[in-house]
Amino acid sequence: MTIGFFAGTVTETPPTTGTVLGNVRVEIMDGVNAGKTNLTNPSGQFTIADLTFGTFQARFSKSGYVTRNVSVTLTQSENQNFQLAPTAATITETLTGSVSGGDTPCEGSVFDAPCRRFPFALHHDGVIEGTLTWTNPTNDLDLELWRGDTPIASSTGVQPQEFVSSNGTAGSTYEWRVVYYGGSTIANFTLKVTHPN
Repeated sequence: MTIGFFAGTVTETPPTTGTVLGNVRVEIMDGVNAGKTNLTNPSGQFTIADLTFGTFQARFSKSGYVTRNVSVTLTQSENQNFQLAPTAATITETLTGSVSGGDTPCEGSVFDAPCRRFPFALHHDGVIEGTLTWTNPTNDLDLELWRGDTPIASSTGVQPQEFVSSNGTAGSTYEWRVVYYGGSTIANFTLKVTHPN
């Protein structure tokens, strides 16, 4: 009988694989090692020691995340990496800020104009929507949605409200850009957004 350990690190699924997950319950579900468990530490690491080598099902579970069962063949003691996806949910939030003509231009935005950026990540497919409003009608702001380095949707106009909608793809990083196009020196804005997590 060969004895070893099952160890690894648990992170979120793409695009946030740099986010480690503490307090994930790791449990061996079957075989001679059934019932052995451990929790990941704040660095996302776990170790279950004194295991008989062989194949077994390991379950990874944490509140707010989709439980995952993984088939593991343990032939030597080694560290492995595992990922959990957040439970599907719709995020609705209100973002506020200001932008002015004297701010640093955002390369690629309208005429390389100044902008404020709001990045976010998607773990699930779904609709992304944003509504931009501002108080001073002499300001002209635009709203852009980017996926990575690529603009995928934008609004234009001179009214103190802009709307953008697009379908989002799981595993991607997105960014809202509130672009200053003209008007008074400083534009205060409110951006209401809805998207999957």
